[in-house]
Amino acid sequence: MLHKIDQETRRVLAAIFFGQKQDSLLGPGVLFAEGKDLTEGKALPHWQGGLIAFGKKPQLPGWQCESYGYVCNADGSIRWLYPLSLRKPVFLRLYNSAGWRGKLFSAAFRLAFLTGTQALMRHGILHVVAKRSNRMKTLVDEEKATAHAIFTGTVGANRKAVVVLQKGDGTYRFCKVPLTASAEKLVKNEAARLGELPADEFSCLDVPRATMKDGLLLLSDVRPAKPGNSDRLGRLHLEALTELACATSRHQRLGTLPAWENLNRNLEDLDGLEPANDLDTKQVGRLKNALLRLRQQFGDSTELPTGLAHADFTPWNLYLSD
Repeated sequence: MLHKIDQETRRVLAAIFFGQKQDSLLGPGVLFAEGKDLTEGKALPHWQGGLIAFGKKPQLPGWQCESYGYVCNADGSIRWLYPLSLRKPVFLRLYNSAGWRGKLFSAAFRLAFLTGTQALMRHGILHVVAKRSNRMKTLVDEEKATAHAIFTGTVGANRKAVVVLQKGDGTYRFCKVPLTASAEKLVKNEAARLGELPADEFSCLDVPRATMKDGLLLLSDVRPAKPGNSDRLGRLHLEALTELACATSRHQRLGTLPAWENLNRNLEDLDGLEPANDLDTKQVGRLKNALLRLRQQFGDSTELPTGLAHADFTPWNLYLSD
């Protein structure tokens, strides 16, 4: 049984399967049903959108139905979705198994799928029904994937779902599905930045190849055959960062950078704000003045070295290999 069918869950599922960002439950949007005996004549008299049903499988002749098992987060929201026909837990490709808890969690799912007891590990089943084809089925068919699974993303303004796609030859590909307007901008920017990197020239750094398709970001798999990671900054990390800096660094005038424009706007906003939370008014004023003096000293024409930053340089976002 699903623990949490809230508005965010509905919105996320509608966006993943039908590309719909708004929460519209009837009409041209996506209808959600919970444990109802749906028939086309009774429940969907003049409706041609998509249907997501929890529990009992809808009986709608002529409609395509894909059934998914789901695994929830601790708060009851859906974390992973996978087709009931899945034979191996490919969603673990989207999970960081570092640490003893992660390793134990991964081992439990692998054992469940190996022994055919995966039903004990899921929290429930949902059915995605469409007149023609839902968004995920179209993606899987176009990519000729033999297996797939979905991570619904981290809650927030930049939420993105991630789909792992396993090909017939055993290779993997990933797809980022933006679930908000700001996430759409981020995935487009990610594709553009990755496209600028001279991936073939790197010796210590391996970056995925990116392709935008129908608003989705498709990424190649760069995970090594025997992946490893470390929670300590080592020589290989530094060499990889050096390669990235050498490939992307250049001197630019501050006045040409979007960051400088944002900084000026923030300083103007700061200058008009009154101290809050009992902060010392004089000390805050001195800090404001110091920041304004720094801005004046740098000026628009100052040149600084800039480059592409990794921005999330953490052990679970990096793989090490020999």
